[in-house]
Formats: sequence, structure tokens, C-alpha cells
Amino acid sequence: MTSQRRIILLIIFFVFMLHSPILAQEARDYAITSVDSELIDDDSSILLTIVVTNNGGDAVGDTNIIVRLLGEDPRVLIDSEFAPLNSGAGVTLEIPFSVQLFDADSQAELEVSVGVDNFELANTPIAGDNVETVTIDIPARTSAASSDFVWLQRQGDTIIIADQPYTLLEFSLGVLAFVGILLAFWMFSILVRAIFSRPPRFGTWQPPYGVIPPYDQNSVDGRRWGWQQVAQNSLLLAPPTEGNVHAVKLLMGTDGITLNHWKVTGMRLSQYDVYGRIARTQVLADKKQIRRMNNILKKRSNIDEAKLQKMLRPIADHLVKQFTKKVSKKTSFLPIAFDMRFAGKHGDVRIIFELYQFSQKAWFRIDQWDPMMQVVSQSMQENYTFTIHGKDASEKKRDFRERLRDDLIWLLLESFRVETVTEDVTGGQPAVREQFNVPDTLSGIEPIKGDGATPQASSSA
Repeated sequence: MTSQRRIILLIIFFVFMLHSPILAQEARDYAITSVDSELIDDDSSILLTIVVTNNGGDAVGDTNIIVRLLGEDPRVLIDSEFAPLNSGAGVTLEIPFSVQLFDADSQAELEVSVGVDNFELANTPIAGDNVETVTIDIPARTSAASSDFVWLQRQGDTIIIADQPYTLLEFSLGVLAFVGILLAFWMFSILVRAIFSRPPRFGTWQPPYGVIPPYDQNSVDGRRWGWQQVAQNSLLLAPPTEGNVHAVKLLMGTDGITLNHWKVTGMRLSQYDVYGRIARTQVLADKKQIRRMNNILKKRSNIDEAKLQKMLRPIADHLVKQFTKKVSKKTSFLPIAFDMRFAGKHGDVRIIFELYQFSQKAWFRIDQWDPMMQVVSQSMQENYTFTIHGKDASEKKRDFRERLRDDLIWLLLESFRVETVTEDVTGGQPAVREQFNVPDTLSGIEPIKGDGATPQASSSA
């Protein structure tokens, strides 16, 4: 045997040894035997039926089925796996599609490929029957289909938004872009608020009658000016003891109606002791609460007291909740000051002072006057201040919070009451001012009950 023949026999031997495992096990050979489609769910969906058989050896792993839309807008509609098939076995795959994936009243050409992978390479003879195409007639949109319209749905790897299909990548990028825009807008809004918005303020103020005039303190004008400095608000909240004198200040419009043409510009709750206000307990109403308060002030003449109280409750709740967070257990017994700042336009508003004296279980007005104004600008400011008892030893924190809220509502109701202030023009005994029962937490004294012959007296703080 020549050397050439020996070399040829050796090569044949090695080739046989290399191919013997492949020959021992036949390769998998998938084939698509049929592809059908039909309209279902009142022509709102398409059911694609695909029959796949294995004409080769047993498959050893899962394989992919891919459905692509061909044409001007090619894209993958389905990319999923199915279990391996034994030799000679087959499987029927049913895949539903929404008609929203396609243009109405058109034809869609789909390409279905099964098992085109490392076992059956693309563009080889064994993969020739692994790819089929099918043309589907897409119906026109019907009223029934329109009624079942869905803004967002998913069909395989396609997301449909308002009848417009997007791939998962496009949808994900769109969501990220939307979130990024929201974050940018949020950061921008914070920056704008930080630059342009101002926190609520309750600064110092000077009443238009505050400068000391050259009056003789023993004259009528001098004594009236003295009473102006101690008048705190428009309510009779002085101890109802015989002979007691109490001054009030009334804010009204030039038409004589209380608080007409005045606007609330600030509200404040704070504690104070013998040394003055405690700054750390100060709570100011925000702009939203001020707007709501002015809205109530405008509507007060057209609504009853029950509805007015209902509208005032959330404002009082907001103030009290913020205030009680700053009050410590050691200082909760201290008195509480409630301030309201008003502003009005000179010529539209008016300030009147009245002096009352308690006699025979009733408050009688003994004097009334307009202060001498020193108006620098067109705007006039005035302040109402009320005093409320602090937390009682027998009160729990929740009871204290609810009682403080109710006291605020009562003060606001009485201050906002629509009244026409009458002036004494007859020279006789002035009329008795309207009476009301003051809560004990504003007075500390039980209301004095009248006997029916005299007006019922009011109690006070």
C-alpha cells in the first residue's frame, strides 16, 4: 500500500469519526404547515392560527415564533417561545391581534417564522419551510369597535396608544422623556416659588390716628384719644361689672355697614406672657387662607349663620393645627392672642370708636366719635386683637385644640356680623348695643342672665 493511499484512508477514518455523533442523532426540522386568520370579537380582533410540525429528530429546547408586519412600516408584532416538539409531533398556535394595530380598511401582510435559529439557519434549505407569509383584510372601523376603543393596550411587543402602535423601545423612551419633563417642570416651579413667592408677613403697623395730637388730656378730645389706644376690637368683651367702661373700634364702609370695603390682609395666632409676645409660637395664615377669608367676608350678607360657620371651620382648623404644634406642655396655659389685620381705601372706609358703660345688667353707649385721621397714602390699615384663655389643667390636648378652634369661629362670626352702626342724633339716651353670650374661655365669667325687664348682659374676657 502506497503512502498516498494510507493518507487517504486516514483522512476518511477521521472524517467518519467526526460525523458519527451527528449521524447517530437526526437533527430537528420544524415546518409551518398552515397559516389561517379570522375576525373575532365583533371584528375588533384578528385570530392568527399557525400549525407547526417537526419533520426531523426530537427537539431539545424552546424555540421562537416571530410575527412581523411587512410593508411601509415594518415592525415585530410577536416574539415569543414555545416548548420543544418530539419527532413527528405538531402544535397549533393561536395568536390574537387587535385591529387597532393596523390601518382601517386595508390589507396587512404578515411574515411568520418558526425555529429559525442555530439549528435551522436562515437562508438554508432546512429552514426553507420555516417562514410563511399571510395577507389579512383589515375591516373598516365600526361603531361597535369605536365604543370598545382602548387608549392603552399591549399586543406582544407592540404598545397601542390611542390607535397608534409603538414598539416597546419607543414606548420606554417616551415614558422616560415624559418623566424627565415632569421632573424638570417640578424643579422649575420650585425655583420660581423660591424667587417670586413671599412668606406671609405680619409686620409692624401704624394706625391712621396713632400720632399724639396737641390735645389737653382733660378735654373731651384728649380723653377720646386716650380711649382709642386701649380699644382692641369691635366686641364687648369687658367684665360686666357695674360702672365698668369699655371702648370698641368699628371698621365699616362709608355706607355705615360693618367691615364693608375692608379686606383681611393677615391673621396671626401667638402666645404671650408678662414680658410680651412669644415669637416662636407665632403662626401666620397663608395666602390661600387669606383669600378664603376675604371671599367669606364678601358673601356673609347672603348666607345664613350655619353656612358661614361651616365656611370658617377649615380656616380655623388650619390655624389651630399649626399653632398647637408649636405650643409646649410647659407654656400651654399662657393666654393666646388672635390678631386680624385689615386694609381699606381712604374714602371708601371709615373707623368709628364707641365708649360703653355697664349699668343695670346692660351695656349702654355713652360716647361715639370719628378719630382725627392722618392719612399719608390712599391705603388705611387697622388691627383687631382678641385674647383667648390658654389650656386649662382639666383639658386634654385634643379638647384644647377643638375648644380653641370653636373660640376662633365664634370670634369671626361675631366680628363678621352684618350690622349698620347708628349714630345718636336725638341727644337722648343711646340705644343698648346688641347683646350676645360670650364663651367662658373668652371671658372667664359666667354670662349674667337678665330678668326679662332689662336686656341680657354680655360677658367678656
